[in-house]
Amino acid sequence: MKLLIVEDEVRLRDRIAEGIAWEEHGIELIGAVGTGEEALRLVEKIGADIVLTDIQMPVMSGLELARLLQQHHRHIKMIMLTGHDEFDYARESIEYGVSKYVLKPASNDRILESVLDAASKRRLELEEKHQYDLLKERWRTHLPRLHESFYRNWLTGNYASWELDKRGEEVHLKLPDQLYIPVILDIDPLNEDDTRFLPSDRSLLLFSLNGVAKERLAETSAFIVQETDGTTIVLFMGVLDENRMDFYQRVNHAVTDVLTMTKDSLKITASAGIGPIVDAKELLPDAYLKAKMALQTRIVYGHNIAITFHENPSAANKWTSLGDMEKQLETSFELGDEQQAKEVAGQLIRSAFSTGSVPEVREFLIHISGMLSRFIHARQWLLTEVTGDDYTYFESLNQLLTREQIQEWMIRVIGRICLFVNESRKNSTKQSVTDILKLIDTRLHEDISLYRISEILYMNSSYLSRLFKEEMGMSFTDYVLERRMERAKALLVQGAKVYEAAEQVGFRHVNYFSKAFHKYWGMKPGDLNK
Repeated sequence: MKLLIVEDEVRLRDRIAEGIAWEEHGIELIGAVGTGEEALRLVEKIGADIVLTDIQMPVMSGLELARLLQQHHRHIKMIMLTGHDEFDYARESIEYGVSKYVLKPASNDRILESVLDAASKRRLELEEKHQYDLLKERWRTHLPRLHESFYRNWLTGNYASWELDKRGEEVHLKLPDQLYIPVILDIDPLNEDDTRFLPSDRSLLLFSLNGVAKERLAETSAFIVQETDGTTIVLFMGVLDENRMDFYQRVNHAVTDVLTMTKDSLKITASAGIGPIVDAKELLPDAYLKAKMALQTRIVYGHNIAITFHENPSAANKWTSLGDMEKQLETSFELGDEQQAKEVAGQLIRSAFSTGSVPEVREFLIHISGMLSRFIHARQWLLTEVTGDDYTYFESLNQLLTREQIQEWMIRVIGRICLFVNESRKNSTKQSVTDILKLIDTRLHEDISLYRISEILYMNSSYLSRLFKEEMGMSFTDYVLERRMERAKALLVQGAKVYEAAEQVGFRHVNYFSKAFHKYWGMKPGDLNK
């Protein structure tokens, strides 16, 4: 405990400072000064726990000193030395944090007793503050879990509408009126022939999906919590005056990004159920249930998809038919068949506009843009690179105002996708043939065959044979013979023996090699050594 003595009477000040063995009682005397101004400077420089001061001093009284210290150092215990005639005056000092007053003349024992009593109180305060800080830190550490518990209970309808704000305040959450969209993310069922994961790995995969969502949505106004069954709940929030279609489009884009990243990073697919937009806190549990219902319909729509809740069955049936056409469109993309893809796109647009409902057309746009984005991202292509100037419409679909604009946009994007597919196939073909040529050159000394090459490259031998002939203009067998004969001729010219040349180009029998060489070059191999 740090003690500061403030007394203008020199003899009394020295007696208190030097006549008491402060250190033996755990008290550190940081100074003994004669004025309030000196005391303030010393407290600011060193700090103090206890100040023992005379109440009557020139320039600045002990009471004024107490008042000033109370403003910035409320923890300091003030002890006043006062005369009998100043007793009533001293009582007023209580409002300035003075905890004790000692009547003059006071013995050293009386002063020591007062200081030790103040020190005891200060130690108790420090201990209580330490305990409070510990509790506060524990509260801060557990607050994220408390938030998760609150959101989980809110979404699942465990809170009555009247207690929502109260429960939120208990965990330091404010619930302003705003727009909400609940989304549920879940990994898709694994194929039975997928041996990478065991059923027991599901919880780990769900945890990883939750991590992907938190990473991709870190800059988004959303709260993410894992449900008790392991699925991830994302509660998107928007301001009340935000355009609802813009808000919904933003959510759909963010969810699609999470699904794409899940497939890229975890090598599994996930799907999402997107609930309706609500603008009242008490409506959120119902919207959450609808998000769950939307997710359940992936059994109809398939996997790796963000599914919007639809209120009426007819709309759901319509989306089912759209899903069939989308599969046809993806097949056309895989084949690089631009004409067929454009025909399917026309069917999709006619179906989307069949009801004349603007909201359904907008949902179709959001849905189809997500499908096109997933197809592009699945091939490790950049959306901006593939779509070019049309990328701006992916960012703001509201720019597409007419049926003609929508159709022209889709046709352009489809054409670009098919172009990239075909270019990629050409590059892949060239690379495959290059790999074959390298293998042939490095294995001429072996009994090399088309079947063996196809095994090494994990390719179908019939497809490899057709591919090779299309690119090279000759059969695989003819090319291998040509390379062997050229290599053999070069070896013989360099002075190799006939049997050595035969071995190095894959012929086990010299006689067979000589006949093949003579047939190809019109001379015997031995003639080159003469």
